[in-house]
Amino acid sequence: MPQYKLTYFDGRGLGELTRMTFAAAGVEFEDNRIKRADWPNVKPTTPMGQVPILEVDGKVLHQSKAIAKYVAREYGLMGSNNMEATEIDMVMEILSEIHSAGIKAHFEEDETRKAANATKLKDEVIPKCYKALESMLTANEKNSWFVGDKLSLADIAVCIQNSSLQNFKLDYSDKFPKIKALCGKVESNARIAKWIETRPKTEW
Repeated sequence: MPQYKLTYFDGRGLGELTRMTFAAAGVEFEDNRIKRADWPNVKPTTPMGQVPILEVDGKVLHQSKAIAKYVAREYGLMGSNNMEATEIDMVMEILSEIHSAGIKAHFEEDETRKAANATKLKDEVIPKCYKALESMLTANEKNSWFVGDKLSLADIAVCIQNSSLQNFKLDYSDKFPKIKALCGKVESNARIAKWIETRPKTEW
């Protein structure tokens, strides 16, 4: 089996999807968590001045979604065919809309624009995206996963995003019962539950 080393900050953030995917697959990896104080020294050693990066037997991969999809493909979590893989990509793109809007709301320095961005995130972006995700789950209702009849990267990604929103007091679970049920199902997966219980406790 390849030797994996994932480098990211000491938080969940953009590194958690790959970590949890490894956990779901039951695959060991080196969880290299860097401190903010060490980032100026680490940054020049990365291909794009960014993390996460994943080293696979020494070969460096970067870009968070590409890394997570690589691991998912390697261990059967990227769907069973091209259609399912594309549907997983659809879920990932929907989540990217939430992430982008969240960044605008969180990091905007102008207080008026910050408030407007936060309102748009809360009242427009998240409901629109969650409605689309709920519809995808309805379309595969007999299996209660996003694609096929088993856990995939899409399910893990939505669970992580939902947890992140809850951390920011943005809980839409009761309005979207299929997403709520899915997240409960993902978090009750034995390997994922163990990861959540034993991973380092961080604010984000």
